Amino acid sequence: MCGVSTGSARTRGADHRHEVHDAAANQEQLLEPSHTIESRLAEVICQTPHAMWDAGGVSELVTTKNLRRAGFPFRSGALCLDFVGTIAKRGMGDQELLDSPERLATWLRAAGLPEVLDPISDEQVRTAHALREAIHDLTRATVERQRPSAETVDRINRAALPSPPTATIALDGRTRVPPPPGSVESVMAVVARDAVDLFTGPYGPRIRACQGHDCSLYFVDRSRPGSRRWCTMAACGERASSATYRRRHPRS
Repeated sequence: MCGVSTGSARTRGADHRHEVHDAAANQEQLLEPSHTIESRLAEVICQTPHAMWDAGGVSELVTTKNLRRAGFPFRSGALCLDFVGTIAKRGMGDQELLDSPERLATWLRAAGLPEVLDPISDEQVRTAHALREAIHDLTRATVERQRPSAETVDRINRAALPSPPTATIALDGRTRVPPPPGSVESVMAVVARDAVDLFTGPYGPRIRACQGHDCSLYFVDRSRPGSRRWCTMAACGERASSATYRRRHPRS
């Protein structure tokens, strides 16, 4: 008679179903050209028409295998959700990644946004934090299918009002002229407008919370079956798969 308990068999069966389900979504993620590291980064940055991304600008900063740049995660699939991710381990220690004007300026550059005209002040960092938390609250409400507070929505809407610096076309009709530097408020409006576009668009219902046990990131599930569980397979997905393997194949 087999020595495996019914409970263990159910657990292994559930693990197997999850592995098969995840494999389909993750295989699709790996097969689609849009999900290479470089193009995923471009996809993240170019969520709005105001972003100033170009190949040269992106290549200046090193992108790691798990889609981190300048110490910040860029694996949510949306600029506004990447901004939410600038608090690491949210709910598990809350590590602030934007703890100074210099760090905010670095994130803006790593995100491919237009340059800021003047030095960023501490007050502007606090204003950016408030926008980030409003986007986080809206994200959590969306994932939990709750109604966001009026204050949350109002803060995002007000942040989206300034006109962002805009790219233009050169006189030759072909060359793209990057947007000029702008105020902090106008550059942050790019992030706020990305939130408006995301949460009111077709991918709003596809916002997910990563199921990595120590990950607090949200991401946009763009897979065809809509069954992704991890912000990226290269980070949380591989760790979860390794943990499942060790659980199913314990050392004797």
